[in-house]
Amino acid sequence: QLILIETHESFESANPANIKIQLMDFGEEFLDSAIKSEGVEALEGRRILNLSVIDKTEKSEPFQIIAIDSIEYSQISQPKIINGKHFVGKNEIIVANEYMEEKNLTIGDTILVELSTGRVREFLIVGVLEDWTLGIQQIFFNTGLGYINMNSLASLNEPYAYNTLLATVSTDPFNKNAIAKVNDTLIDKIESTGRISFSSTITEKDVPPLNSIIISLISMLSFLGILIMLLSGFLIANTMNSLLLQQARQIGVMKLVGAKRQQIIHMYLSLSVIYGLLSMIIAIPAGLLGGRFASKFIVDLINSELTDVGIIPWLPYVIIAQVVVAILIPVLASLMPVLRGTQTTVKKALSGNLVTTEVEESKFDHWLETLPGMSGLNKISVRNTFRRKGRLFSTIFALALGGAIFIGVFNTQGSLNAQLKNSANLMGVDININFTKEYNQKKIEETLLSHPEIIHAEAWGTSIAFYDSGIQEETVLILAPMIESRTIQPTLTSGRWFVEGDQRAIIINENFLKRDKNLQVGDVIFLDLDGKEKDWTIIGTTHFMGDDDLEAYIPMETWEHETKKSNQASSYRLILKNHSLENQLELEPLLYDWLEESGFLVSSITSVQNSVNNAIQMTDIIVWVMLLLAILTAFVGSIGMTGTLGMNILERTSEIGILRAIGGNNKVISKLVMIEGIIIGAISYLFSVVFSFPVTLVLKSMVIQSIFGTNGPFVVAWQGFVMWLGLVMIFSIIASVVPARNATKLTIREVLAYE
Repeated sequence: QLILIETHESFESANPANIKIQLMDFGEEFLDSAIKSEGVEALEGRRILNLSVIDKTEKSEPFQIIAIDSIEYSQISQPKIINGKHFVGKNEIIVANEYMEEKNLTIGDTILVELSTGRVREFLIVGVLEDWTLGIQQIFFNTGLGYINMNSLASLNEPYAYNTLLATVSTDPFNKNAIAKVNDTLIDKIESTGRISFSSTITEKDVPPLNSIIISLISMLSFLGILIMLLSGFLIANTMNSLLLQQARQIGVMKLVGAKRQQIIHMYLSLSVIYGLLSMIIAIPAGLLGGRFASKFIVDLINSELTDVGIIPWLPYVIIAQVVVAILIPVLASLMPVLRGTQTTVKKALSGNLVTTEVEESKFDHWLETLPGMSGLNKISVRNTFRRKGRLFSTIFALALGGAIFIGVFNTQGSLNAQLKNSANLMGVDININFTKEYNQKKIEETLLSHPEIIHAEAWGTSIAFYDSGIQEETVLILAPMIESRTIQPTLTSGRWFVEGDQRAIIINENFLKRDKNLQVGDVIFLDLDGKEKDWTIIGTTHFMGDDDLEAYIPMETWEHETKKSNQASSYRLILKNHSLENQLELEPLLYDWLEESGFLVSSITSVQNSVNNAIQMTDIIVWVMLLLAILTAFVGSIGMTGTLGMNILERTSEIGILRAIGGNNKVISKLVMIEGIIIGAISYLFSVVFSFPVTLVLKSMVIQSIFGTNGPFVVAWQGFVMWLGLVMIFSIIASVVPARNATKLTIREVLAYE
């Protein structure tokens, strides 16, 4: 909850724009006129440039520059200066903190901004900022971001004019439909001046960029928290069973001197409440402190901050929930053991044999006796394991649930990684190259293939189209590969890929379905491509990378026909001889210099695997949190096993005495207990394997559905099964150590005195 609260507060503190419209150049006169539009609270203009910078390794990479009149007096989507100057002079820049840390830059360093002409401009870093309104592209893929003053635009060969309009609404900034109405009003205003709006985006004030991941994380933590709470109930029940077993004689004596069963029940339930209150004293500060540090770690990774939160945050509703759980769970978990344990009669108390060792044998028990190939000691261990089946079930269930979560985490990680790779539509592609303008395809491909490291180069058409979703007009990234492309293997969620003869066929990503749930294969949508609105037939749907952007595929031949750009392209996909990530990263700057020397202006060169790895690293936050909770769950289960083995030893005190009498030494007694623990661990492992599949479905659905809006592939990761087998055996051995040691301390004399 702290994560949810703080990310929303950070986002809202920046006063994020409800509306962002990219349009033709405009100035202050248009702002003065548009501010009078109905529903508009505030307006600001900015110039956003997607350029490239050359880093210390002389590698060119994408960098977004935002030109603004004054950062200090900005009222919409306000960046927060955390170090350095608040005022930006000419040819000075304030850079986002994430990029500064990644590139190991400091105030006083310079960055080289590359223009579309190939020239380079030097900017002095004078400050560091945080921008809580960053989109998923900057957060996931570490795309650089910097703010400059409008007076510096001349150095970049750009006009002193805005190209992006930011607006907040006065009606209801938390209502998407209300924002959309104001957006339409502003677009009408833009068009009335003869300008063209290229794209518009609307955002509710309480929906930060990574809201889906945040909700996924909270849902997953809540789910695992409930499971751990359930396991703690089993642990309490085992502990109370052990206590009542040890105090069976005292219960009988209390009844002998006149105590009523209701009084004894009240006494033991009160004891469970006391245990709960004692645990609460530790749990409340530990939970708040642990939650604070975990939240700090996570919000830093997802571009947010903790505001006005002390070392131990004050969250009354969380404390109330902890108090309720600390009292209610121990009472409910203790109820059945207490009711069962207080049935001890006075006659049984006076009989001198309070620990019942006789258990009615079932057919299963008889079958265990007939198992071949086992020594007498092993048969005793197997028989004792299944003697108390109810107790065995609760112990196995606790361990199996922990194991199922552990295995499920690895399966979910595999599913998440597979979804990311599917969304990237990888088919052995190593590097993407984008040029600043279209070049002759044949000339570029011949140049690229002349490089000894490149075995395949393929041109892709790229364009921006416009789609009216019914709420607003949105931009669509059009990608146009060849029909028989070697550089794409799209994971279609429905429909088919292109075939020869398709006329204006299109494959859309699943974000279209979020705008219109009724869209399906065979439907017709209207797109404005290259200034002409035409109908396109949907023949398939495909995955997307987790952001909210609209993307669509059309055949290269169709793209060339519609855009009149025959044999021209600015985007190319490369396949290398050596597919390793190290080779891709090493080749990026070399290719850039080589192509520049060949006379081509390069916009960006990107390692595909590196981009996917960056996204995977971001989602690993969720995986590591789940893994930590899974290990905690397994630890709770192992504690329960220790209690179970202790009770089993208590019930078999006479049996241990007999073994002592016939020559059983400490090694024999210890082995008896250790084998029993290992059997319990092995059985729990089998149940873990079975339970892991439904647990994986739940976790996978929570994580992938919230991020991608789809269920994603089901992946079985063998690493989880192997690692859990090793861990459960270790837990079983450790849990057996204390009971085994206690068993070896029982002497014949103590057994006779006990009986």
